[in-house]
Amino acid sequence: MLYVLIVLVIIALIIFALVFPFTTITVHYKDMQLDVKIKHLFFRKNLFLDFAKEKNTEQKQNKKTQDENNIAEKKGFDIKSKINNIKDRIYNSETGFNIDEVKNVKNELTDAYSETFALIRKFLGKTRFKIHIPTLRVKLDYGTGNPANTGIIYGSVWGLVGVIYPLAAMYFHIAFPQLDITPDFYGKRFNIEIKSIIKVRPTHIINAALTTLWTPILTYLKNKIKKGRDK
Repeated sequence: MLYVLIVLVIIALIIFALVFPFTTITVHYKDMQLDVKIKHLFFRKNLFLDFAKEKNTEQKQNKKTQDENNIAEKKGFDIKSKINNIKDRIYNSETGFNIDEVKNVKNELTDAYSETFALIRKFLGKTRFKIHIPTLRVKLDYGTGNPANTGIIYGSVWGLVGVIYPLAAMYFHIAFPQLDITPDFYGKRFNIEIKSIIKVRPTHIINAALTTLWTPILTYLKNKIKKGRDK
């Protein structure tokens, strides 16, 4: 009976998504504040996150005990704290960017989320050219305190855009990003503002999510049942 209800709920969601037109998602990030607005025909939702309030000083981070770390591991990591921790590792207001830490963070993320990236690629394949991004604006104002490093980062950002945009255009109907990059060759600062509009039909997301996650979910349930039988 439970499986029948689950199937009926899934069918109802699909029919519900087919009836409604595009969902518009507006993303705005500035001064460590993320504002996401979701607009549908009869549905409006505003999500706001202030990362500045969640930021912990380096002294408080150094005073964390092993017991607190174990509790955090059991409850799962906090995404906002994780982002702030990465930001603190790669950038410091006094010393500027730490190139070595940038490389370390890159290697850690690559190793930790390799399976997640595989799922994302599969999901994007299912939603290919079904997601529209007509607007993407990025305003970056930064300085490392070292003119050489500032110049290297400036060139790297444009090079990164040249690599990422063709890849994104393989999966999305996306406009070329409007970039406003202002390097400061003498001071130390980092400010970024991102504005974007995303349009997608809910049915495409639901279908892609089901086909992408169906196999991992079945594998997880199978392994859990097998462990239960062994016990």
